[in-house]
Amino acid sequence: MTQKPKKPYPCQLVKSLNHGSCIWRLAVSPDAQFIASAGSDNTVKIWKFSTGELINTFTHDQLIRCVTFSNDNQMLAIGSDDGSITVWLATGKLINKFKVHSAPVCSVIISPDNQTIISGGNDTSIKISHIGMGEMLHVIKAHTHTVHSLVLCADNTILASCSSDKTIKWWDLKKRKSLSVISHTAPVTCIAISPDGRFIASGSSDQSIILWDISTGKKINNFAGHRALISSISFSYDSQIIASTSGDGALKVWDISTREELEMGISSINVAKFSLVSKSLICASNEGIVEIWQCN
Repeated sequence: MTQKPKKPYPCQLVKSLNHGSCIWRLAVSPDAQFIASAGSDNTVKIWKFSTGELINTFTHDQLIRCVTFSNDNQMLAIGSDDGSITVWLATGKLINKFKVHSAPVCSVIISPDNQTIISGGNDTSIKISHIGMGEMLHVIKAHTHTVHSLVLCADNTILASCSSDKTIKWWDLKKRKSLSVISHTAPVTCIAISPDGRFIASGSSDQSIILWDISTGKKINNFAGHRALISSISFSYDSQIIASTSGDGALKVWDISTREELEMGISSINVAKFSLVSKSLICASNEGIVEIWQCN
């Protein structure tokens, strides 16, 4: 049986940046001014989005597991293999480095007021720490296995977490209590919330991507096609497209409404992120190249 040709995803390559080593993680500043790429050379490089100019390089002595920008685009938080968290100003000034986890840090979020860090990792807990003092303020006994990803909802009071214990959990940050649980059939390796706040997408070690209704907790769609665990998920600015990457090196783009996979023809990609402001898709590869694609 002849396979139906995939529809092309309308996008155009506009820039390529050379990190110099295999890139594990990406972050895009909320205002689309900067891109941060974290490589296997234990560096995070900051690039100016508009020109591709290399602005700063932050060198660590441990493998970097995660990186994120603050909401005001001024700060950068980095989680490392040794359980430490390092916070920098985007200009290159070190704010603080502290260790509150006993194992690798897999996900970090800077609070909207730039006062605290929310982090999760291999020690199965979620921790809230003061950036300036470098002290843990609260600990949430969140999961029974590795916490892979943390995402704040739009009002910044509800946190979603996913874990190798096959669950996605919702947390009230003020009360630090679990609100609800979504059960998966396999370890959940990454999550993303749609910009319109309606959906959460989860990627799993069973190679599947599932779209869930946030209000009901019910599964809406399943997207299959990868051949290894899902390493990243990202929503487009209009919440209509999901970009996913996997251990198979493939970048896949999915139309939520039709469940169709769209054609981009890009391979050897480890991680991909949509920029909600610039309507771009940023991809990073095993070869250490960051590509910026303008989406129509």
